[in-house]
Order: sequence, then C-alpha cells, then structure tokens
Amino acid sequence: QYEIPIVRRAVLLANLIRRRRGVCVAGMHGKTTTTALLAQTLDALGAAPGYAVGAIVPQLGRPARMGDFDKRFFVVETDESDGTLREFHAEQSIVLNINEEHLDYYANFDAVCDEFIAFARQTTGTIFYCADDPRLAELYGDWDNAISYGFNPTAEYRVEIQPDKGFVVWQHEQRLGEFHIRLFGEKNISNAVAVVAFLHQNGFQTNEIARALFTYRGARRRQQELFADERYRVFDDYGHHPQEIRATLRAIKEQCGGRLVVAFQPHRYSRT
Repeated sequence: QYEIPIVRRAVLLANLIRRRRGVCVAGMHGKTTTTALLAQTLDALGAAPGYAVGAIVPQLGRPARMGDFDKRFFVVETDESDGTLREFHAEQSIVLNINEEHLDYYANFDAVCDEFIAFARQTTGTIFYCADDPRLAELYGDWDNAISYGFNPTAEYRVEIQPDKGFVVWQHEQRLGEFHIRLFGEKNISNAVAVVAFLHQNGFQTNEIARALFTYRGARRRQQELFADERYRVFDDYGHHPQEIRATLRAIKEQCGGRLVVAFQPHRYSRT
C-alpha cells in the first residue's frame, strides 16, 4: 500500500554495512558474545561504532545502534543458518568456528564450507579466523588477507592463560601484553583474542585495548549470573548446541567448583 520494501534482516544489515566500515562476526558458536564484546570495546575506546547484536547488552543500552554515517565501524552479528551469509560484503570479518550444523538447510558439510568461502571472498580486507578450528585453518590458512588467532602455537596472535585468570597475547614472538575479561572459560578467552587481534591490526594501542576490554560486563543469557549468595550461584545461558553446552558447563565448573544442577531447554530439534 505504501510501497515500502520489505526485506530480510540480513539484506537490510548487508546494505547498511556497505555504507560504513563493515565488520562481520561469523561462525556457529560465540557470535553474540564476540560481537557485543567488540562493540563495547570499540565504544570504550571512543570509536562510537554502529552495531547489531543478537542479544540485549545492558552497557550498550539496546541491541542495535546506527551511529554516525561516516567512516566509523559498523559491527554486525551474521547468521549462517539460512544461506544469507552471502549477502554480506564486509571490510573485515571475524570467523570463530565451523562445524556440521544447519544440515536441515544445507545439503551437506561441503555446502556449509562453500558458504563460508563465498562470505570470506566478499570481505575486502582482513579475515580473522580461529586457528584452533582445523576446518577454518584448512579453508583460510593460505589466504594472503587472513590472520589467525587462538591457543594453537601456529596462530599469528597466540594466547596463553595466566594463573591469575588473565591471559597474555603474543604476535609471533612479540609479547603484546596481558589482558583480563569478566567472562570465564576458554571459549570466551578465544573470543576475546579475536577482538584483541582485530583492534591491534586496526591501530589501537595495546594498553588501551586492555583497559577497554575489561569494561565489558556481558550480554543477557550469555553466562548471565541471576543470583548469588554464600552457598549458591545461578546462571542463565542461551547455549543449546552440544558443543556450546559442554563449553559452558566446563567453564562454570572451573569457575565455581562444587556440584552443578542443570536445567536444559531444547531449542531446535536439529541442534539438540
């Protein structure tokens, strides 16, 4: 009636980032946390980014913000489940992981890999990928514009966990510095290293990155602590894929000790 076009979310976001310094976060697990962490850290660094996150981030105030229409970053959480990853033409991308998921949509795992290859080819600048994922290393390891991060000794940005729950990041043989985050578990440290690598490559100073990174206090339903007293701690977490559940329970067990009582809500038949 009003001739207003109706488009899918991915198409809208893909068009928005073409006008900005688009940064896409992709992968099967950890996208929301990584997108929110990058958006909040950029904000704390004074970069005033635009963003679109798949959860409420109390510090940011809302799940999306346009920001100024200039050359500032626009950070987007992408969705690979429905083939819309190919809509995005980012300036830079972070790819966290890949596995045999969404086979209700894709014919097979090769088709999933093809989607991630097409997405990366449309990234005009740097692709940051996790070297701990052997499939990502196989897909992107030989690309000139790809930079690896993770616990793997071959990663360009290599992380070592410290006894005080901080972590040290090395770029090749150069020690960049020690960092801390308020989240816990190896998966969140890995996500944080992706953010450190991105910011370092984009010219931010290491000490400022460390300060800004620690300002992030989490997103709703991502290791969200609902209650705590001297005996009990109650967490809410959205993770519903077996890999996510294992990682979350392992992190909470390491952090809290004691006995875990878990209530699990299946989300999708194809995932659970």
